[in-house]
Amino acid sequence: MDWSEDGDILALGTGTYETMVFIFDALALVGACEAKTLVTRELTDDVEAAVNIDVIGPVSLSDFRISGASRGIRVLASELLRITSVRLHRTTETALWTSPTEPEVEVFLEDVVISETQLDPEGEFGLAIEINSGGSVTLYRTLIDQSRRGGIYLDGERSALRM
Repeated sequence: MDWSEDGDILALGTGTYETMVFIFDALALVGACEAKTLVTRELTDDVEAAVNIDVIGPVSLSDFRISGASRGIRVLASELLRITSVRLHRTTETALWTSPTEPEVEVFLEDVVISETQLDPEGEFGLAIEINSGGSVTLYRTLIDQSRRGGIYLDGERSALRM
């Protein structure tokens, strides 16, 4: 999102977006609808996800689907991330991952479905959500279905899960 600025609302139309998304500004990324707007990326050896967030400021993701052989959402920094009406389907390793970070990352999931998270090529991970030290995730009307290794993993004394 090289051309975005804080406060922008970026709309994704219906269709398939075979790319990595990098968010460096406080903004909203809004799809046309979860059923018809897809962000996908093939798995590579790097740690990047289909959607990567690295900004000190609020970010909102809504109304699209993330699927494919890539990790889903990777949060390096964001003081507040709201994910609404998003489906993470058949992502690899971890559907939602928060980095050990300062300041703390706060993520709210509402009306989110995480389904069929796959193992990586070495047979590891397959987690729906991994919350690392400094991360807090709140789930509201969120479904986790058929993650290959586990549902939610908390790592570090400052990680928190609220339901």
